[in-house]
Amino acid sequence: MRAKRCPSRQRGATIIVALIVLSALLMTGTIMILKVQRGARASSQARFQSVAHFAAESGVSAGMEFLRTNVVPVTFFGAFVSPNNSVVQTPLGIPGNTLPHLDPANLFTGSIEMSYEVSLLNNLDDPGFSAGNDDDGIIILRSIGRGPGTSMVVLEVSVDGSALGPLEVIHWNVIQ
Repeated sequence: MRAKRCPSRQRGATIIVALIVLSALLMTGTIMILKVQRGARASSQARFQSVAHFAAESGVSAGMEFLRTNVVPVTFFGAFVSPNNSVVQTPLGIPGNTLPHLDPANLFTGSIEMSYEVSLLNNLDDPGFSAGNDDDGIIILRSIGRGPGTSMVVLEVSVDGSALGPLEVIHWNVIQ
């Protein structure tokens, strides 16, 4: 008995169909891998931004403590402002200020990259702005928090030191 042979037109059709199905499965798998990678990357970036935000908030806290101990009646924060904010003050008296994450004096420990830079600026509405005086007792505390990679968050806090009581935060702004 002889085996049936496929007509000449159908030879190789099974291989072609198998290749088409295999190509479709391969494309589906590749698309799924790319989606998972993109999701993991977005998750990491969000975590890095959270770390940078925490560092910026820590800088605000350290800066507020520095301002509490350095407010002077009458001249307020005059020692930390310049005419038209031409020279931005980054006081080294603020613990951990401007220190890179690998510096032993950096307040953040562990393997995560974290640091902050706190600077002080006079507010634009201050009558002594152009002269470099702090006449209204309000100063802007800017904290730049840095996290892993290139993540960065900038927080600005307007602080009123003109009252006899504790410092008062009158405005909080997330810039980045």
